[in-house]
Amino acid sequence: TRVMNAGPTSPYRSLLQAMVLIVREEGVRALYKGWTPSFVRMAPQTVLTFIFLEQFRGLYWNSYARHNCVKFE
Repeated sequence: TRVMNAGPTSPYRSLLQAMVLIVREEGVRALYKGWTPSFVRMAPQTVLTFIFLEQFRGLYWNSYARHNCVKFE
């Protein structure tokens, strides 16, 4: 994110150089600083996606596929 947000006046030349500078200046934990908000945002979406996927698959199977095809599991 830092490399993308820095723009044309970026102090980083590459992703590897950015990682090295961040670790040198702020420590290894700085590489994982944004992980928690990202996980908090993505976890509910992922859970709901799987719930809806299973529900729609069941509806499809009960209404159409059971009569017209073979179920593979």
